[in-house]
Amino acid sequence: MPVLLLFLVALPFVELATFIKVGEAIGLWPTLGLVLLSAIAGAQLMRRAGYATLERVQGSLARKDSPVPDVLHGLTLMVAGALLFVPGFVTDVIALVLLLPSVGTAAGRALWKALLGSSRVTVWAARGGETVIDGEFREVREEPKRLG
Repeated sequence: MPVLLLFLVALPFVELATFIKVGEAIGLWPTLGLVLLSAIAGAQLMRRAGYATLERVQGSLARKDSPVPDVLHGLTLMVAGALLFVPGFVTDVIALVLLLPSVGTAAGRALWKALLGSSRVTVWAARGGETVIDGEFREVREEPKRLG
């Protein structure tokens, strides 16, 4: 966790330094144009990834397969899209690396292992046509009615 916090604190300073260097190299307007184009690409990626993930998850559920790989793939695409949407060149590079299939798959697997290792996530699976009903109940007993 401290590494993530350090990354999030340092990221704005690194992005600002990168903006300055890119601006010096190609000029203000091309730099702003690149930032705008990456934001548009990120928004489109998130939109398309969301719909595609929903379709893949529905297909997995219809085949009675686990939708977890599809959800994790969609999640990595959404994170990449969000990173592209955030203005900055460093976040764009991280997003492009996440879009590489092997890196995205590895990131999804690592996230899944981390979630399974935490006590906040419980996975229930039903296979072979079993019916599983999960819920909470409270037994209510009424007192017998007395005559007379």
